[in-house]
Amino acid sequence: MSELPLNVERLISLKSENKKILASGTVHTFTPNHLEIDLLGMKIVMSFINDGDKQQIKRVGVSPKELRIEIYNFNNALGTGTTTPLEIGVHSERKLFLAFTVYAFNDKSLKLVHYTFFIEE
Repeated sequence: MSELPLNVERLISLKSENKKILASGTVHTFTPNHLEIDLLGMKIVMSFINDGDKQQIKRVGVSPKELRIEIYNFNNALGTGTTTPLEIGVHSERKLFLAFTVYAFNDKSLKLVHYTFFIEE
């Protein structure tokens, strides 16, 4: 019996509302304050910053091909994350979005990040 070549695009397709899920996964950071993701030629740098108790997310546009997301005080072992997906850019005239949850034992520990990237259909 010969094996058929798999086309990964046809293997599974996920959607939520009218958004296609491009990628979803979980990753540990190597250090407590930095994660870099390359998505469709766009560099996304997540910087984890500790400066008190107020939790916030700031999108800092560096260039059309690079986005820095500053994530403040996400140091909860139970998880802290986005309440709605963040719009992070455009690819082929379709908006890109990112939702994530960050888990950390404390401000000096590595981060565990669950992420999902969406694109408009």
